[in-house]
Amino acid sequence: MKETDSTLYEAFKAKDTRFDGRFFVGISSTKIYCRPVCWAKQAKKENCTFFSSAAAAEQAGYRPCLLCRPELAPGSSVVDASSALVHKAARLIEENCGTGQSLDVLAEKLGCTARHLRRLNDLFQKQYHLSPTALRKSVADGNIQTSEITVHLGYHPPYRWEEILHFLSLRAIAGVEKIADRKYRRTVRLTDKNGTWRSGWISVKNNPKKNTLSVTFSDTVVPVLSQVLTRVKRLFDLYCEPEVVYETLQTLDKIKPGLCVPGLRVPGCFDSFEISVRAILGQQIAVKAASTLAGRIANACGTPIETGIEGLTHTFPNSGDIVSLENTVEEIWGELGVIAARTRCILALAKALENGEIELDSCMNPETEMKKLMQIKGIGNWTANYIAMRAMEWPDAFLETDIGIKHALPGYTPKELLTTAHLWVASHFQVMEQNLPVFGLTGKNISETPFQTNMRKNPCPYLSRPSVGWIYILVARRPISRRRSVWKQLLSARGHGRLC
Repeated sequence: MKETDSTLYEAFKAKDTRFDGRFFVGISSTKIYCRPVCWAKQAKKENCTFFSSAAAAEQAGYRPCLLCRPELAPGSSVVDASSALVHKAARLIEENCGTGQSLDVLAEKLGCTARHLRRLNDLFQKQYHLSPTALRKSVADGNIQTSEITVHLGYHPPYRWEEILHFLSLRAIAGVEKIADRKYRRTVRLTDKNGTWRSGWISVKNNPKKNTLSVTFSDTVVPVLSQVLTRVKRLFDLYCEPEVVYETLQTLDKIKPGLCVPGLRVPGCFDSFEISVRAILGQQIAVKAASTLAGRIANACGTPIETGIEGLTHTFPNSGDIVSLENTVEEIWGELGVIAARTRCILALAKALENGEIELDSCMNPETEMKKLMQIKGIGNWTANYIAMRAMEWPDAFLETDIGIKHALPGYTPKELLTTAHLWVASHFQVMEQNLPVFGLTGKNISETPFQTNMRKNPCPYLSRPSVGWIYILVARRPISRRRSVWKQLLSARGHGRLC
């Protein structure tokens, strides 16, 4: 055994969670491969082969362990691939496993043919000797003797748990969400494969010593567990790789110490319609006021639920619930304090979602859906970008008119802020290479604005000012490769004189 293998075996033996998802262990005696944190009987050193990816282990003839579930390793999915389609497909299948949706329906959401998903489904069955539905059923059919169950979801450390909870606590919807005792709790209402509504609750807390989030849930949501866990991962950005983010952006600390903080992430959402309603209600009013209105809507139009947890009394209404109130919703919400224009906007969005005209969950092209959103009267650029950032996990969303960004970068117009943010978009480097008039670039310049003049006199000020927009970059969600490429190109361009 090589020296590196001996080191990996020690990590495997210690069940060191820092290595979870970093390598996989093939056991020759069973022809099964595991995560380094697998709690099965310790394999002998001479029977272990180490692989950098799950794909490498499978190519060597090993099958995934059904005990530690390699696909649940942080940063991993059903199969290893850089293809955006495969990542989206894997996550879509993971969330909708057992919901009864056909491959044709899932393929339509992904913008591909069902043949592609059948190949992925066949690969899953070949490796696990179970279909995705059978695998879910094998877990759900277990003898459950308690009213609540706890599972653990791994993440790559560090994790800035307090910052995430603080952000969510300011926006918590009364009756639906509760943040207390360093835990996030909320109600849940989802449909199973038979179209039956399943209601319950979840509670999430951090286990920093194990690098996991403990998700405790009522046994009433077991039939929709795959959906619940996928939504928790999205809400808490568990697909993020903070070490890669920090490695890429730590040079910012040379400009201002402490600017790049390891472990920051972008909060996603548990329910895309819920966060969309929250975004629309939050237009031009304070965060607290929007939370108050959302709580009133949940209490008036949501479904009552008994959770046994103080403060969790209702589930938030879905798009179908709102459409069913079409003739009376404006009057009902008017009494709650929601202005008519906002009500009509939310109703139009609910109809579009129910008709399949807009897709917010696991959509393949967020920019297309954002354009559709902005066709709805009452949804502008800020709202569309906010929904894209939190519901569609769109890393290029930038809220140049957001009050937080205005406070972080006083003295600049939204247009100037947006132009600055464009320097981070990979496609914008095509403009750089053509030597067109972009802020901070050398070459022929036309109709220079005061902001451009300032950029020329103070080289690269966008790298010397704290910005809320930066925070979106610093906590850039997966895939991170695009952001890393942009940063490298920025440094390269600056070193070769293409940037001032």
